Amino acid sequence: MMARPDNATPNNDFNFVHGTSMYFTCKPFDRLHVQPYGHHRTMRQGDLIAFFCHGKSGVVHRIIKIDAQGILTKGDNMRRADPWVLTKDQVVGRVVYAYRGKKKLPMYGGMIGLGWSFFVFATNRMRIALHSLLKVVYRWITAPRLVKKLFNHFVRIRIFRIDSSEYELHALFCNKIIGRYVSRRKQWRIIGPFRSLIDTGKLPAMLPGHLQGPSCQ
Repeated sequence: MMARPDNATPNNDFNFVHGTSMYFTCKPFDRLHVQPYGHHRTMRQGDLIAFFCHGKSGVVHRIIKIDAQGILTKGDNMRRADPWVLTKDQVVGRVVYAYRGKKKLPMYGGMIGLGWSFFVFATNRMRIALHSLLKVVYRWITAPRLVKKLFNHFVRIRIFRIDSSEYELHALFCNKIIGRYVSRRKQWRIIGPFRSLIDTGKLPAMLPGHLQGPSCQ
């Protein structure tokens, strides 16, 4: 998550700028309150920190490891750790609050913060997987062939015949004529929107003179 110091407030405030690496721990337009480390509090694994790195205006990520080589960080919404290793001099401080509108949200560190980052990552992965699944289901349900198949399976169309110089067949759906078959043309003509739903190949081309088919459902 990229952030920058808020020049309108004291130096321990950062404004969220852009990025999804910390979503949903931090969101767009959050104002982050950063507390410098001192004797009262040392860096711990799981702390959410603000730091400067490789000429960037500011980054807010979580500490996942501290060793002799330096400080390793990662975004809560990222699968892998950051490619850089920080020194203490690059760290501005620990993020202790996020102001989101009128809400003041605590940003936990230590083992609680580490557990929270696991929860955020798992939740976001589940959300993405569910969204992908719903897209597949939606496309499957709305597929023209499937809708047409379901319509013709469950919906009953009544057919009746009118005798004149040339006989006609009328397709009736809920007391409404939705299609006609004229013997001279030898094809069904279905009105829209039923045209895309009815399989005319399954409709008869000849009937006795009386009403046919079950009641409309």
